[in-house]
Formats: sequence, structure tokens, C-alpha cells
Amino acid sequence: MTTTQLKTGVITALVVAGVAAPIWQKTKLNRRAAENSRLLTQTAELPALRQEIERLRPLKVDQAELERLRGLQGEVLQLRAQVGGARRGDRAASSSLTSS
Repeated sequence: MTTTQLKTGVITALVVAGVAAPIWQKTKLNRRAAENSRLLTQTAELPALRQEIERLRPLKVDQAELERLRGLQGEVLQLRAQVGGARRGDRAASSSLTSS
């Protein structure tokens, strides 16, 4: 390789680096700007989310209360079935009285 070819290669590499570096920097800058915008949006939402958490904190579900309510749900279903049976019995009794 001659000195001229070496100089040409070095100059070409410098030109490519001189063109590629600003493009790479601009791409990185755009990514950082988008990330910054996203983080600013999240930061703006933070106080509202904290208020919502504080509002909902007293509503934390107690496991024992949840099990008690599930047990009551079964009892409610049994009572509904009994009421339905009683209503059918009343209807049958009143229809037999009216048809007599």
C-alpha cells in the first residue's frame, strides 16, 4: 500500500466518521427526548395516582371477611331456593283452593 492510498483511506474513514457521528448523535438525542417526554408524563400522573392509592387504601380486603362473605353467599343461595319452593307451594295451595 502506498502512502497516497493510505492517506486516501484515512481521509475516507475520517469523512465517514464525520458524517456518521452526527447522525448517530441525533438518533440518540431523539430517543432520549422521547424517553424524557414519557417520563415527564408519568411524573405528572404520579400525584393523582398517589391520591387514588390513599383513597383505596382503607378498602383493603380482609381475608377472614372475604371467607365470611363467601359462606354467607352459599347461605343466601339456600334461602333463595327455600323461598322459591315455598312460593311454588303457596301457588299450588291457592290454585287447589280456587279450583275446589
